[in-house]
Amino acid sequence: MPDWQLWLPPALTKPRFRLYVAGHSVSVIGGWIQQVALSWLIFRLTGSIFLLGLAGFLLNIFYLLLGPLAGLAADRLPRLKALIAIDLALAALAVLLAAMGLADVTDIRAYLAVATLIGVASALEMPMRQTLFKDIVEDRALLASAVAMSGMVYNVGRMIGPAIAGTC
Repeated sequence: MPDWQLWLPPALTKPRFRLYVAGHSVSVIGGWIQQVALSWLIFRLTGSIFLLGLAGFLLNIFYLLLGPLAGLAADRLPRLKALIAIDLALAALAVLLAAMGLADVTDIRAYLAVATLIGVASALEMPMRQTLFKDIVEDRALLASAVAMSGMVYNVGRMIGPAIAGTC
């Protein structure tokens, strides 16, 4: 084992998991940038703190409401195909949101609808992604390290994403 790998968390010794962490880091940071940008846009268009809070609510409530169903779906559906479909839907929603912003759409209902769809898709995506850890890491003994790394990526992205969004 190379010396540089001795300093890594155990799951990162697997090349496939390192690739996953890199991609997931970009995804999490981008998601937080998108969430801040959407909230900022809604507030700029309306000046309403209620609609700002509603947007945040719609982006996050579905983790609570759909969590059990998403876990059930992750057990029953072909995980990789479902995850790819959900991620494609999230990418399409990001493109739609960008197009709406560039087209100067001012109808807040449209933005709230996109926020709802992003919230639903994100709530379905998380359990699907987490069930793939055993396939990515390939070593059951490293699963705890993989879950811990995923949590770290999410929390670091939660700090970095809004900071990047605030500078733009």
